[in-house]
Amino acid sequence: MFLRNERSLGVKNGTLGSIEAITAARMEVRLDDGRTVAFDHKDYTDLNHGYAATIHKSQGVAVDRTHVLATPGLDRHGAYVALSRHRTGLDLHYGKDDFANRDKLAQVLARDRSKDMASDHDRHRERFAAARGIGRAAGEGLGAPVPEQRPVHAPEVTQHQPVNTEPAKPRGRFEGLRLRVPSFGAPTQSRATPGRDTPIPAASQPQVDLSQTVQRYARAVADIDRMKAQNLPALEYQKKTQLLAAQALEAIAPGALRDLDNAFAREPALVSEAANGGTATTIRAMQLEAEVRTNPELRADRFVQGWQQLRAQRDALRGWDKEDARTQIEARMKAMAQGVEKDPAMGAALASRGNALLGKRWSPEWVPGSRDGGMGRDPTDSARAKEIGRELTRSIDRGRNLGMER
Repeated sequence: MFLRNERSLGVKNGTLGSIEAITAARMEVRLDDGRTVAFDHKDYTDLNHGYAATIHKSQGVAVDRTHVLATPGLDRHGAYVALSRHRTGLDLHYGKDDFANRDKLAQVLARDRSKDMASDHDRHRERFAAARGIGRAAGEGLGAPVPEQRPVHAPEVTQHQPVNTEPAKPRGRFEGLRLRVPSFGAPTQSRATPGRDTPIPAASQPQVDLSQTVQRYARAVADIDRMKAQNLPALEYQKKTQLLAAQALEAIAPGALRDLDNAFAREPALVSEAANGGTATTIRAMQLEAEVRTNPELRADRFVQGWQQLRAQRDALRGWDKEDARTQIEARMKAMAQGVEKDPAMGAALASRGNALLGKRWSPEWVPGSRDGGMGRDPTDSARAKEIGRELTRSIDRGRNLGMER
């Protein structure tokens, strides 16, 4: 299985093939689509055996075809993940020693076990303690931590102490070892998952590669989107995976998470591309979003582009039979107009784009919406943005009346 996109070879993350020839320096692989590729080990080493993988390890991976072996431990969430890894073909296998018939199989794959394992923690702790020679008394009050105890050390022998000549009693392998039964019921500071807005000390964050972090986040987004498409709630580990990837992005560059989310919102196809390893286009889109976020002139250009597109869509919806669709578009236009007031810097930049927005030009001193042009008033960015937003809202109402008359 190829694990990295490589355009020169025509392979991508998840591509499967069979090894035809291999030497100390070179490998030749016949891909499942019939093509044969050859490459040096020094140029491409991101390979793995493609025979089988656990459901957890296959999370976020997409391949052409899959074979799924159903076991009694599956439930509807795990089954969904396993049965959505393929692009073109899927075979589901099960043993009659596990499932008497297909109805039993269907029952197992359809069950919801989100709360099943909550009562098993006590049994796990007892087995943990028993395997290490810890008595039940040490585990009493399973929700509370065991009191701290000083470790037992053998007394040191110095030249001032008489040496005990009696034969020493046999010591167990773990004698003197201090253990604590872990408290599954009480979360500790080290196990607590920080929230999305919780700052993380930079020293605790590993220096990770931006491309890998973007891919991790895209995989998490793709998996959660698949669950939502099936009207299923996202699994807890999926949400945690997305949260950790989001925090890693913010650790690399503050604002990177917002830029990536905006890039995905503008181009949804980037999610799948980045999840499969093609992060170059996504990172460029992030860089563009960062420039737009910090440059009011670019924000103004994007606003004008979006406004013109919505206005064209609204103008194309003529007649009473298009009333509902036109109302929805006008609601989006009004939301854009109201947003101008919240971004005074962009509003000031829009003042020089009156011709593109409303077919009129505003001088630098002009305050839109005023009868006298705003002469004698302070044309601050905030005031200008507020008036431009109102002017845009009024233009929507005027355009609506014209559209209804048509």
